[in-house]
Amino acid sequence: MTEPLLQTLFNDPGAAQLAGGIMMIMLFLAVGVAAAGAFAYVARRMFHGRYEQFFWSLLLIGIAAFYTGFAGWFQVETAAWRTELWAIAGFAALAILGLFSARTLACGYVAHGLWDIAHSFYGTSIHGLAASDIPLGYGIFCLGFDIATAAYLLCWPKDWRQPGQFTPRFWRASMTAASANVRRNQQEG
Repeated sequence: MTEPLLQTLFNDPGAAQLAGGIMMIMLFLAVGVAAAGAFAYVARRMFHGRYEQFFWSLLLIGIAAFYTGFAGWFQVETAAWRTELWAIAGFAALAILGLFSARTLACGYVAHGLWDIAHSFYGTSIHGLAASDIPLGYGIFCLGFDIATAAYLLCWPKDWRQPGQFTPRFWRASMTAASANVRRNQQEG
């Protein structure tokens, strides 16, 4: 465990340190959950049918690929690059399988969240595998994002068997309907 916040929390913290550390963790988790909610809101309105499933699969691959950025930034050794690239390949495989099953896709997001938090707890050696370093806040944020996304994928009703449809300016349709409702209410009242 290389993160100072985690070291402090696990090595007899004072009351103020414990409260501050828990508050920081809750903040990063809450921001991750809020970001997942925003992504779900926009994705649900922009991508319909199969396109929404494609979106979530591509997003899983994209967020897994962030590790190449951390590997480059922290100038990790070749073994860490290998580990991260294998992990990205694993998440890509789960994303591709997720094109056929929302549960598999949700499992991919949960696995990614656990991979993120493992980086935070174990640093650059995850059970003997060399890994890149990541900021603690990123790992906690991603855990919140990934778990909330998995919950959305498992619990929210979807129409992924329907043909895909893309509505890039979804807000215009809702604004037009809302303004029509306002006009109708004004005429009635």
